[in-house]
Amino acid sequence: YTILFYVGSTAGAYNTAAELQALTNAQIAANLVTTTATFTTGSTPTTAAITALQGTTITGSTGAALYKLTLTDAAGAVASLGDGESITLASTTSTVSFLDHTNASAVTVLTSSSFSGGVAYFTARNSATGTATFTATGSGLLSSAVTASGAITTVAGSAGAPTIAKLSTNTALVAGTATTTSIPYTARTTATSHSLVVTGTAANVEAVKITDTNGKVTGKAGSVHVVPVTIGTAGTATVTVAATLLRDEAVTVAVTSTSAAVVSNTITGATSVNTTLAVTDGTRRVAPGSSNTLVVNVKDQFGSNVAGTAVTVSVAGRNPKTASTILTDGSGNASYVLADTGTVGTSDTITFTSTASTTATLSYGSTDVTTLTIAGPNTDDLQVLLAEKTDINAAVAGAQGTVATVTVTAKDAAGLVMAGIPVTFSVAGTTAAILSTKVTVYTGAAGTASTSVYA
Repeated sequence: YTILFYVGSTAGAYNTAAELQALTNAQIAANLVTTTATFTTGSTPTTAAITALQGTTITGSTGAALYKLTLTDAAGAVASLGDGESITLASTTSTVSFLDHTNASAVTVLTSSSFSGGVAYFTARNSATGTATFTATGSGLLSSAVTASGAITTVAGSAGAPTIAKLSTNTALVAGTATTTSIPYTARTTATSHSLVVTGTAANVEAVKITDTNGKVTGKAGSVHVVPVTIGTAGTATVTVAATLLRDEAVTVAVTSTSAAVVSNTITGATSVNTTLAVTDGTRRVAPGSSNTLVVNVKDQFGSNVAGTAVTVSVAGRNPKTASTILTDGSGNASYVLADTGTVGTSDTITFTSTASTTATLSYGSTDVTTLTIAGPNTDDLQVLLAEKTDINAAVAGAQGTVATVTVTAKDAAGLVMAGIPVTFSVAGTTAAILSTKVTVYTGAAGTASTSVYA
């Protein structure tokens, strides 16, 4: 059986149940977003297989490993249990017990209602340290020849007061408002894994409980399992949960403890939202009648550049402009050019909006340069040594094959950078010179002008 799923438009022609139901398959394929799902009826199960979804090692008597039991028929197709057929879970070790996938209710017999698509999920515990085996065997009207085995290992947990939080280098998570029992995080919908850090006593083995709300970690929604984490010598251990969470899908990760309150970290998928706009050199002193380019950068809540997003720009002041729209490039930047043609007022305020907002200010006038700072190729470097220059340009003959870059910054009395100011460079000494094309340089948007010195 193949089932066709299709989505109509909330604003187009296909936005009512009647319109959607009247479509032919060809019309659906041509006009709507579609996907399909296929399932096949199976015969009596002949083979069973047990798969450990998150490892077979647990911590302490309350730890739990999650397993998937898959049934197939003689042809290898997925098979389901019929009326009166069942699977019995058992172990020769009395310390082993079985629960449902939520790790809450005891279960020893799986029936047809336990399976979906030939797959059932369950958790196993072993209250004693060490490794034990267990079996899943056909019972009722199902042949006992249908059987599979699994193993579970329990390690002793530690009595400590561990904590768990976002790994500092994990930029795919943004923390929300924390409470005494939970820390909410939002995650990129494109992230395939999420890293958290457990802090505790070195060499302690801590229990980390993972609740897979939407089944994006294990494939089973609502499943719960508990895995051990050994604290390293630095007092921390990293826990990585592999899952791609779409919007509003969640997984909860908590470190259990015998002597401290459990703090859960709930990670929920969230689409990118523009939260930060920043203009490069947004406050400037510029010459009347000049044209000035303003570059705005857009970032989302995860601190990533947002490409292809619309930014609305409006101008108030000397050169008022109605709102217009620019688009960010692959680096999250968009450029806006404002030409000064006004005669009233001495400044413009430019507002950029893309969910969030920011402003830039251009001040017009002939105010003199008040401060002029100079620096060599290294930050705050006022002395350039020959030994520092190793980047000889083989394409250029003579001493000018190796140059040192010297940059000045021009500001007015108010501390505003000044664009469009001509700066003339000179150098003292008979063994040094400035490239002829760099003797006079105009300051750019950042109020800086650079020249090239050689010797």
